Formats: sequence, structure tokens, C-alpha cells
Amino acid sequence: MSRATLFILSSYFLLSLFACSTGRKAAVSQSISGEWEVVTINGNRITESDYDEKPFLGFDIADKRIYGSLGCNNLMGTLIIDAEKQTIDFSQTGSTRRLCANMASEDRLISTLRDVRLYHIDPNGILSLTDAQHRVLVKLTKRDKRELE
Repeated sequence: MSRATLFILSSYFLLSLFACSTGRKAAVSQSISGEWEVVTINGNRITESDYDEKPFLGFDIADKRIYGSLGCNNLMGTLIIDAEKQTIDFSQTGSTRRLCANMASEDRLISTLRDVRLYHIDPNGILSLTDAQHRVLVKLTKRDKRELE
């Protein structure tokens, strides 16, 4: 085998390894990107009667930003995430403090988010936010794009 052929094959192999590694990290971080509706909190399915509007969380990976609705008040903050380890931290978030019909439901959600340490998206597309012991605290589903328009 000539030196040129060996060099080309070695370069291709190294580039392939680098591309696969980089792509995997990007795919994981992008998979959480977008808006997700809250389905359960601590195993309890949320009901529309508990909130003025359906709570959701938005993750803007590019701008490292969290936003959303707690059901009446708005949530906003800095996204602290490690896509490789699938860790997420809600400690740098805040919310508006409007007087809402059911503040207890909003308080339950915001207090639960403070305990979240990890995330996982299952094969069915369900986003689970878990504590450090991998106990599921919040389950979310991706918002339908039609709802966003």
C-alpha cells in the first residue's frame, strides 16, 4: 500500500471518528430543544382545572435559555445543561408573580423543578426530568408545532 493511500485512509478514519463523536453530542443536546408540555408532576397527571393554561417548558439550546409557563405565571432563566451527562439545573430560573386562581399548582411545579438534576428522552419521545436518584419528577411531551403558530 502506498504512503498516499495509507495517509488518505488514516485521515478518513480519524475524520469519521471525530464526526461521529461530535454528531452524537449535538443530537443529544438538540433533542431537548423546543417546547414541551407538562404531563405529570411527581406521578400525578395534571388537569386543566388546576391551571389557567397548560404548563410548558421551552429549552433554547443556542441561547442557553429556559422559558415557559407555570400555568399562569411565566418562567424564564439560564439553561444549565450537560448534554453528554444528561444533567440539567433549574437553579438559575425565576418567574413572574401574578396572582393566579390556583397558586398551589404553580408552586408545586416550581418547587419540583428545583429538585431536577437529570433528563432522559425515551423512545416514545417522552421527556423525563428526574432527581439525582433517577426518580421521575416531571414528564413532558413535545408541543405540537401547530399549537405554536
